[in-house]
Order: sequence, then structure tokens, then C-alpha cells
Amino acid sequence: MTYSGTTSQNPADQAITVQNTGGRPLDWNSSIVTGDGASWLSINPSSGHLAAHTSQTMKVSVQSQQLAIGSYQGTINFKGGTNPAVTVALSVAAPGNLIASPPSLSFASVGQNPAAQTITLQNSGGGPLDWTVTAATVDGANWLNATPASGHLEINQSGAVAININAAALKPQSYQGTLTFTYGGGLTKQVPVSLSVSIPLTAVISLNLSRLNFTTLQGTNPAPLSFTLSNTGNATLNWVLSEDQNGATFAPVSSAAGSLAPNRSTGVTVTPNVAQAGVGTLYTTLTVADSDPGSKVPAQRITVSIVVQGRAQITLSTSTMDFSHDNIVTESTQLLDISNTGSKTLYWVTKSTASWLTVYTPPGSLNPGNDILLEVDCNSASLSPGTYTATLTVSDSDSGPAVQPQKLAVTLVVT
Repeated sequence: MTYSGTTSQNPADQAITVQNTGGRPLDWNSSIVTGDGASWLSINPSSGHLAAHTSQTMKVSVQSQQLAIGSYQGTINFKGGTNPAVTVALSVAAPGNLIASPPSLSFASVGQNPAAQTITLQNSGGGPLDWTVTAATVDGANWLNATPASGHLEINQSGAVAININAAALKPQSYQGTLTFTYGGGLTKQVPVSLSVSIPLTAVISLNLSRLNFTTLQGTNPAPLSFTLSNTGNATLNWVLSEDQNGATFAPVSSAAGSLAPNRSTGVTVTPNVAQAGVGTLYTTLTVADSDPGSKVPAQRITVSIVVQGRAQITLSTSTMDFSHDNIVTESTQLLDISNTGSKTLYWVTKSTASWLTVYTPPGSLNPGNDILLEVDCNSASLSPGTYTATLTVSDSDSGPAVQPQKLAVTLVVT
């Protein structure tokens, strides 16, 4: 029988069978002799009884852990029957020795899983070894993994183990773990692992509004509106603002670019320029983006709508009139053309600031694009010589959208 063991691990037991081939019962026993006199060889059971034509199997064990490196011989002598003897040879080698390199690992995660690292295992001992590895973390989370989880190394053979980190669910802080390599019947090597998880440096664009809604009457500009642009990230934001659909022509902004430190804000004002626009709704989208090349900071957008409501608009053919009277000519008339240059019906009326200034034409209405001639009458019969001034106001009597009144300045000279 031949055994191979190490100073740290006994070889596996082997079996031996004795048989009674005779026709009568047989009692047997055994004794052991070793070349060095040490008790490293044993048999169990060491004696027994065999009926005719029966057999019995025993377990033969050797204890290499108690021996020095070298070769050993022993003999198992059986007494009974033909008194056979069994020779046992044992070779004791140095145990396998596992070296792990590097002796520790350090990982850093900034917003994503760090690259895998490798531990090289080498068997520097005098015999082959089987190894396994287990991962443990101080916080108990399963962020430390080793592949493969077990292996075999012959003498002087090396192997690689890939160490991977899963930091997706970890909060920003420091973590500690340990890789324990077990081999040689209970020997261990430990490799400490440290992990630092931090927040990636990135700007974040935040807007306090998603829409700006303006309403104005045709021919006028609405009041400006503002929104707040903030950098809620942890890196400087170099921002740029763009508009689509020619928005810059009718919805100009107070600032189209700038820089914001982390946790700082700035205001952007939109001042519509739609006095010349027709009735309807104008739309544009303001896009705020990071202007740094290759930036992955998500852009943010604000929708701008400007509703231009229709209304009537009064236009006078002249803004002044002059009359000259004497003791012969005490009344005269001039024509004033009023037109509706807006988009809604004009319900016009006139009002004079002086009793000597009147309009013969009664109030009425004008559809968009139409006009009418008014007879403006000046009567100085009751006036003394001198210069007189008055104002004739043409306004809208409708309760709808306000219409800007127009004024005619009248001067009368009486001689």
C-alpha cells in the first residue's frame, strides 16, 4: 500500500480485505511495525473472527501530520491462516502554501462600478492544494464578489481571481470587506478590501417653471416675465440658452449664457416684442443646456406662449385742426376721417371739451378696415375775439378689449 501526505494534511484512508478460504472458522489478529518506530500506521479493526469462506474489510490509516518530510516504510503482519504481511510506503511532502498578491485591494467608485482587479494565487509549497474563497463585508451588503470561487493549484502553479465591485446601491461613504482564501485542510489567507464611494462631480440644471404664458392686445407688448435658473449639482455649470421657431425675434431673453457655481441661481427675463404681430398665438421653446464639450448634463426646457388678442384700433386722418372766424364768418366745418385699423368692430363715439366744438355725424360702428368722414363744426357766434383751444376725443364705447382713444387738438382764432 502506498500513501502520499503532507505535514499539514493526512492522506485518505485505504481499505484492506482478509479472507478465509478454508473450510473451518479462523481467528485473526494483526501487529504493526514501522521503520522509524513511530506510531504513524494503524489498522481498524486490528483483529477478528472469520467463518469459513468469508471475508472482512479493514481501514488502514496513516498520520503524516506528525512526521517530518521524507519517506517511511511500515508493515502490517497478520497472524492466522498463512500469516500474510502487507508493506506500507508513505511519502511525506511539504504542504501546499498559498500566496495571494497583492496583499490588499483598494477600489474607488464615482457614480459607477469601478474596474475589476485581479488577485494572483501561487502555490509555493511542496504539494498540490485546493482552495476556496469567501467574501465578507463589514456592512453586510453583497458588494464584494470573487470569480472563480474555488480552484486547484499544483506545485509552483499560479492562478488568477477576478475581484468585482457592485456599488450601484451604495451610499457615498467608505466600506470595508475581506476575502478569505481557505486551503490545506483549514489554513487561510485573508486579503482586506477597501472601497470609497463618492458622488460624481456634475452640474444639474433646474428651472422653477416649465411654462411662461403671456396675453396681450394687438398692437401692445405684454409685461415681461422671469424664471429662475439654478445649478443644484456639485460642479460649475456653464449654461447656454437657445430658442426655436425664431423665438429670439418675438421673445428675446435678458441673458443667453452664463456660469453658475454649485447651489447658485440667476434670473432670466423674457420681454416679448409682439406689438407688430397679428392676432393669434406665438410659441417658442427656451432650452437651457450645459455648454461644456461632451457634457452629459440633461437640458431643461420652458415653453413660451404669447396670445395676441384682437381689438379695434382708431386711426385719425389728422391730429390737429385750425379754424379762423371774424364778425362775418362765425361758423365753419372741416372733415375728419376716422378708420378702424384693428381686427375687431369699432363702436366709436366723440366727446368735445368745448361747447363751440361739435360733431354733426352721430356715433356709429366701423368694421375692421373701414372708415368714415366726420363733420367737425366750429361755432364762434357767442365768443369774443381771442384764441380758443379744445380737444375732440374719439373713443370706443364697447365693453370689450380696451381701445386706445385718439385725440384731435382744435384751435379757433376769433377776430
